[in-house]
Amino acid sequence: MVLHNGFWTPPFLVTTAASVRISGQVLFGEKQGIAGATVMLQGGILSAPRTTRTNSFRNFEFEEVEAGQFYIVSVQQKKYGFAQNTLSLTVFDDVADIVFRADWQN
Repeated sequence: MVLHNGFWTPPFLVTTAASVRISGQVLFGEKQGIAGATVMLQGGILSAPRTTRTNSFRNFEFEEVEAGQFYIVSVQQKKYGFAQNTLSLTVFDDVADIVFRADWQN
């Protein structure tokens, strides 16, 4: 039994935060992938921003992100410019369809 809000309850009734995955890709034009772009995740209960880089297939991924939280995902790459480089979202399930598209090449 677990004490929860002043009541003893079986452990299986205590809710826990689920983790989800946030992923996507960074492109230039319609299909050209950008490897090595820095993608940053901020918000939620994170004490500090998390960063990752796109792989050779243009993909990025953040695992074990707490569901039910508000996050900001942003991208930067010194060789490319983005008119929209930030996305705000609240996640409840895995998000796999984020696309950042560079608008110009420096």
